[in-house]
Amino acid sequence: MLVKKEEISSPLPIYTKEDFLNYGNRLHINIIIDIIVNGFAAYIVLKHSTKTMGIYKYYILSTIVCAFLLDFHLTVIYGPLALIPTPVTCSAGVVARNFNAFWGNAIQWATIQSLFAITGGSIMCGFFYQWASLQGNVEFFHSIKGVIILISASILYPLPSITLFFISYDHEGSKVYVKEEYPQFYDLYISVPCSATKTNLLGASQFLAIIVEVLAIFIVGIIIARKIGKKIDSMKHMLSPSTLKARKQLLISLACQAIIPSGLLVAPVIMLFVGILLEIAQLNVMSQLIVPMIAFHSTANALSIIYVITPYRKAVIRGFKTIVGIKSETKTIIINSTVIL
Repeated sequence: MLVKKEEISSPLPIYTKEDFLNYGNRLHINIIIDIIVNGFAAYIVLKHSTKTMGIYKYYILSTIVCAFLLDFHLTVIYGPLALIPTPVTCSAGVVARNFNAFWGNAIQWATIQSLFAITGGSIMCGFFYQWASLQGNVEFFHSIKGVIILISASILYPLPSITLFFISYDHEGSKVYVKEEYPQFYDLYISVPCSATKTNLLGASQFLAIIVEVLAIFIVGIIIARKIGKKIDSMKHMLSPSTLKARKQLLISLACQAIIPSGLLVAPVIMLFVGILLEIAQLNVMSQLIVPMIAFHSTANALSIIYVITPYRKAVIRGFKTIVGIKSETKTIIINSTVIL
């Protein structure tokens, strides 16, 4: 936890620059775990995907890579410290904290919104790919044009909220705003890369735009998942048992990947914005917890993929048994002197 030094005149804690730097350095714990788990998961997907999965394994891989890039940016490059319930955010990442407020904070904020969208978009692409494959029409997803369109759509999706942010961005004006409204954070604000969005109509519109963008993609994901589930049920007499099982596993995997972000991405972010908009002082304890919570989402995402999809899970179990020296049992049946394994 960051060291809290209370002012008699303010119920909110003061964070020194030393506290700020220690917070940024502690985020390295997240990225070390993320590198190990996501690297292992990527290897499993590339090495142990079945032939029937075809090009879809690269869509699975994209969800791992996109989630990892988001967590890497959050912990190593940006390292945001949101001073709830104030609209002040400072950059504690080892990269961003060496730049000025615009490049070290404003640009990083815009980048993280794009990475959030790309991460969510990679999961949505998996859902749409599944739906298209059930319709027997996946040419779009196999084409370079299709991939470019999908990536571009993900990058451009948060454009409304990013535009509102830069329209309202005024660092010099924010300095005065912070000094008058939140003087206990002023020394930190002027010594490290920080920004503050005024809680006026324009500032509130930016936060509401982000909430709407997040909820919209989540609702669309639920709708398409239900459609896929119904389609698979309607085709169960047309598909082989193994194909039906594989379809259901991939759908469950995507559902897990959607649920995990809602717990480790969506919920903390919405809590952050609600705390700022409603100025809930009691949520200030979440200031140093939100990013570490979010930055474990790629690890949870990778583990869910390995666990849910049978070929990946079996590969890990076999590897574990080999490491600890447990031999897999092989049943031998003798019929008319012919040995069948």
